[in-house]
Amino acid sequence: MAAYATATVAQISVSDSTTIEFAGGRPPEGATWSSSLEPTDGGLVTKPTEPHSIWDVWFESPPIPAGMSWRPPTSTRVKLTVTGLESESGKLRAFFRYSSDHVHWSSWYEMSGAVGSTKGEGTEYQGELSLPRAAREKYDALIPEWWRTDPDWSSDEHEFCVWLAKHYPGYFATEYPFIGYVQVRLEGWARRMQVSGLKIDQSWSVSGFTSLSKRKPRPTTGEKWFFDLSKYTGQGNQ
Repeated sequence: MAAYATATVAQISVSDSTTIEFAGGRPPEGATWSSSLEPTDGGLVTKPTEPHSIWDVWFESPPIPAGMSWRPPTSTRVKLTVTGLESESGKLRAFFRYSSDHVHWSSWYEMSGAVGSTKGEGTEYQGELSLPRAAREKYDALIPEWWRTDPDWSSDEHEFCVWLAKHYPGYFATEYPFIGYVQVRLEGWARRMQVSGLKIDQSWSVSGFTSLSKRKPRPTTGEKWFFDLSKYTGQGNQ
């Protein structure tokens, strides 16, 4: 989709993939894991333990953008593939959650059970989330107030969110009107476990109908969703 968006398209459908590597002993910034795991050249591995002992384990991905910077989705399908998983007497469950502003997060939603092998091919989980129209009622009701400020492009939801952060600073503390980011979490137990990485596939669709831009839109219009409330309020992730 062109950044200027002077034409209208009925529907925009996007598939996106993010790969996270734990192998090499240098996991990406923002990834976290339980104290029972440690990064090694082979990936995250449970620490040595006494015979017959069981570890509680968990690990989380960094926040992953879930839409375009000018129009985030209200529904998404997520497929999680755990690569290089080796588990002795263990089990993992997968969850995901979403955020609109990179600071406030929804509860965790469980993904469907794993299918496939625990070695080689990768273990897969599936999840789907769709927000009701009620989640956007207040959001949509405030848009006309922003329009009266004569924005460069009235379809640019990133700029609307910046305006919200400045004029309604408490809005995102209670409202989750769209899916701007997703984050996945795996947790379970094992006598021994190793995982080399994650692959997160997302697919979503949004309306392609837009207004004509009055002036040249911001140059970052074509990027993925990157609105971060902490840049405007100083709040950290919650």
